[in-house]
This record gives sequence, C-alpha cells and structure tokens, in this order.
Amino acid sequence: MVPRRSPSSALVESVASVRGREVESIQPLYEVVDPEALDELLIESGARVTEPVEIALNYDGFIVNIDSSGRLELHPAE
Repeated sequence: MVPRRSPSSALVESVASVRGREVESIQPLYEVVDPEALDELLIESGARVTEPVEIALNYDGFIVNIDSSGRLELHPAE
C-alpha cells in the first residue's frame, strides 16, 4: 500500500505541477505556514471530527483551499 501524501506535500506538489516547475523552484511553504502544523491540523482533526476542517491560505500566487478530507483547490490570486 502506498502511503498517503501529507497535506503539505500535496499542496506544494500541486502548485509546482500547475506552474510546470520543480518543487524546489517555487516559494517555500514554510514562508507562509508551518508545514508540520498544517499536516497535524488536517490529519489529526480529520480523524476526530465528522465535518472536514478547511484551511485557506495565499501561496505562490494562488488562493489555496485544503481540507482534512484531502480536497485541495487552487485559484489564481488576483
């Protein structure tokens, strides 16, 4: 079984993919949010609550909506 990607990894990899760039060439996530805290909040809260916990943040030119169910949306920041 392949382990599920962490929310922070999924976020960074998705932004890099949309931009057509390598992960290393985009803004470091830690400049916007603590990646470990993001993962802990989304993974731990997802195991304890019936409704997904959602976080919205501005990252590398995108408004990112990510939740504890694994849903991830990227919208260009205006």
